[in-house]
Formats: sequence, C-alpha cells, structure tokens
Amino acid sequence: MDNPLYYVGIDIAKAKFDVAIKLQNGKHKHKVFKNNLEGFESLMQWLNTFGETFHCVMEATNIYHEALADFLFQQQITVSVINPKCSAHFTKTDNLRSKTDKIDAKMLADYADEKRHKLPIYQPISPAQRELLRKNRQLDHLKKQLAQEKTRLTMLLDSDCIASTQQMIAFIKAQIKALEKTIKQCINADNTLKNNVKLLCTIPAIGFATAVQLIAHLGDGNRFKNAKAAATFADLTPMIKS
Repeated sequence: MDNPLYYVGIDIAKAKFDVAIKLQNGKHKHKVFKNNLEGFESLMQWLNTFGETFHCVMEATNIYHEALADFLFQQQITVSVINPKCSAHFTKTDNLRSKTDKIDAKMLADYADEKRHKLPIYQPISPAQRELLRKNRQLDHLKKQLAQEKTRLTMLLDSDCIASTQQMIAFIKAQIKALEKTIKQCINADNTLKNNVKLLCTIPAIGFATAVQLIAHLGDGNRFKNAKAAATFADLTPMIKS
C-alpha cells in the first residue's frame, strides 16, 4: 500500500495531550504536545513524518478536545470524537488494567483500528450551536448547584446559615431562569436550531428541555451513520452486564 492509513489515539487534557499512532506492524509511537495552537502545529509536523493519511480518535472531554478537533478537521484529517463510556467498555473487554495518559492514547488508537467502520466522523458545529452547547453546560452546572444547596438546607440548624443558604438558592434560581430565557433567544435567532427543536418536540415524551439537550450535545444528526451511532454517542443505548 503506497499510502497507508494510520490510526491515531489522542488522550486530551486541559494543558496537554498524549498522542499514540499505531504503526503498520501493530506497535505504537507516542508523543506529548501542548494543548494550544503551537502544540497542534507540532502534532501535524510529527504525523507527517509517518505518512499522509490519518484517522484521529479522541474522547469528548469537557471542552478540551474542541479546538484540536476543529484544527485537525481544517487540516483535512479524519477525526472521530467518541463517548468516553465507549472506550471505557473497550478497555474492560481488552483487559487493560493500568491507566495512564500514554496507555489511554494507545487504547484509543487500537479502538479506532478495531471499530474503524463504526466510528462517527466529526463535523465542526456551527457558531450558534456552540453557543447553545456552552450555555446548556452552564445551565446543567447551575442545576447541580441548586440541588446541592437544597440538600445542604435540609441539614442546617443554625438560623443564619439557613437564611444564607435560602438566599443562595433564590440567587441560583434567578440565574437559571435568566439563562433559560437566553437559551430560548439563542434558539429562536437561528432557523436551523429552531426547526430542529420543533421537530424533536413532535416526538412523544420529548419536551423543550430534552430537545435542547439533544441538539446541544449531538449537533447535526447527519454526522452519524445511523440512529444507533447517535444513540451510542449520547449514551442512550443499554449495556448488558454479565
């Protein structure tokens, strides 16, 4: 084969990312890069020493993967962003006991090789959807905070602490209400988001909030080969344990 395809696993964190490229002999080459533009460009230079055609796989980890995934897409590199639970299950079935960033990167390269025909192909989301995603993440964070404060309230005895916590709960509720309003405005300002939410809401048991969650995290459904691939990415498929 004149131009072989190399599978590349990327374990990404806030400040750096580990990369493992799977060679044709089954072995791996590993290197660490900074999680910034300088690191992205260094990655490309390193990859080009091996060949020209690559399929990079990384996990959807908070927001840390987004810039690199977009950069690789712009470089015409095939990218797949997968649900971390998929790779975690692969780790268990492959009997990998140790866990380091280097090992995780190698595991992702092996995962890409084995699941090559089932991997979702990454497509950058629109600016409107990215804004929606970030607002939705903040909304999730506020709701978790609210639940925590409500739990704390049930365990307090001091009147001053109770009053303080009640004020905090009222503040968080106001923040949630304001953010939900902003999210609706964000959706109504973009015809694609608006139509997708409207379409999802026609499905029984799916309301506005669930529709927003799905669109924010899944993005354009066309990037998935089928409904099962989308459900797996969203962690909506059952897993049989034995």
